[in-house]
Amino acid sequence: MSESNAFRMKPVIILPEGEMKRSEIKKLEANGICVVETQNPEQVRFVDPPPFGYSVQERAAIQLFRQLMRNKSFMVSRERFAEMYTDILLAGFLPEKPEAVKK
Repeated sequence: MSESNAFRMKPVIILPEGEMKRSEIKKLEANGICVVETQNPEQVRFVDPPPFGYSVQERAAIQLFRQLMRNKSFMVSRERFAEMYTDILLAGFLPEKPEAVKK
């Protein structure tokens, strides 16, 4: 892995334990995808990635993901999705304080 890619986020797949064969997981990992197996996928929480090393587009994509995850309805048209991403790019990236995890 090159140094410039060392701190980049990898795509993540969260699966219940035993959902996928080990050989399939190895193929995904060989292609740069992080596979997480857990007993309770709904309880997985992410921490904020480090703010350095990401392009404007990557930071905007992270921000868009957060907006979509806060939205209770994931039914977003392609046009609205593109509009949201463009709005974030034009507004600039402002880090948000992560919400506390409720136990």
